[in-house]
Amino acid sequence: MDYADVAVPLGSAWSSPFATSQGTPAEVDGLDPATAVTSRPLADRELDSGRFDGIALGWTVPQKQVVHGAPTLAARIGAPGLTGPMAAAPMAVALMAAVLEVTD
Repeated sequence: MDYADVAVPLGSAWSSPFATSQGTPAEVDGLDPATAVTSRPLADRELDSGRFDGIALGWTVPQKQVVHGAPTLAARIGAPGLTGPMAAAPMAVALMAAVLEVTD
């Protein structure tokens, strides 16, 4: 399968660096930082979350909140009703899942 026409528009891409915790990471809902690192760049770039037609979510450590992770994250960023692929693996696999969702 050829992905020659797949791209992330310049200015729309971002990532969150690995961070150390001042407290116990087990007490943090993993979707809270995901919401923050998604909402901030959308606001900074003045992008309306309603313009998206899907969302991809990847995670490394499973949590109970991730069962409905993609639609929950979508609702938290102001795009209720969106869903998409979820991958229990590093970001490379989540990115591949997102690429598979791209249509002409």
